[in-house]
Amino acid sequence: MNRDVGIHNVYVPNDFIEVCQLWEVLKAILPNDYMWILIGNFNMVETQIDKSSTCDKMLLGTKRLAWEALKATLDVNELVKLSGSLNFSWDDHQNGIK
Repeated sequence: MNRDVGIHNVYVPNDFIEVCQLWEVLKAILPNDYMWILIGNFNMVETQIDKSSTCDKMLLGTKRLAWEALKATLDVNELVKLSGSLNFSWDDHQNGIK
């Protein structure tokens, strides 16, 4: 089965209502017959293992339901993490200029 691939860069706002609206808009406008790659800053944490000690943005309630509906509609899954890789993109031991 050949399918087109779509790549969508996402910046998810912190506002509760805007987040839910964004998921609904993407669910409505992105063709669900594509294989989607969603990348970007999601400003959320899906699972406890991905949560740093300072992050308070666990995905709960209505936001989780909207996110799960988007993932189901587009048939997307999180990539498997490589052994030894960071569980989250921000940590307390960042390298570079401080």
